Amino acid sequence: LNEMDQKTKLEAEAEFRRKRLEEMKKMVKQDGSESSNSENDEVADETVASEEEEDTESTAKENTETKSLVFRNYMPVSENLKTVVREPAKPEDVIEELRDDIEQATNDDNSGEIDLNSLAPRKIDWDLKRDLQLKLDKLERRTQKAIVKIISERLKAGNNDLLLSAVNSNAEAVVDSHMSDDD
Repeated sequence: LNEMDQKTKLEAEAEFRRKRLEEMKKMVKQDGSESSNSENDEVADETVASEEEEDTESTAKENTETKSLVFRNYMPVSENLKTVVREPAKPEDVIEELRDDIEQATNDDNSGEIDLNSLAPRKIDWDLKRDLQLKLDKLERRTQKAIVKIISERLKAGNNDLLLSAVNSNAEAVVDSHMSDDD
């Protein structure tokens, strides 16, 4: 595939050159030259060749003019190259700028007011507790409703001894749940 693309590319470029040469020949004929066709062909070929040479020479001159050696980090051994060594850059004087920054920082009014809550480290699971707190509250309400329902059913059944033990166990469960929340 790549070779086919290159061949078609080269063929297209060759065709472009042929058309350009034909146009130049026509221009030479239109200029009113009274010489024969063979002379016109030779003149056209010579003008095309001279233009191409001028193009290559001008690009070569531009390349040599724009590209010059400048050594920044390399110390050349040759005496000829030592003339193009760039002098090391001198650091800028930043002492005054630093003084201004330090004075501005010391004169800040907000420097004495620091919020201790923003500095205190949080527990590792603080975000989990925050996210789950709504669900836990909902479950706590459902648990309390279920306990009340069980107690009311036992009251209706008439088991007073069981009622006393159920109330005591409920009180212990509530105390235990409050103790575990504090941790």
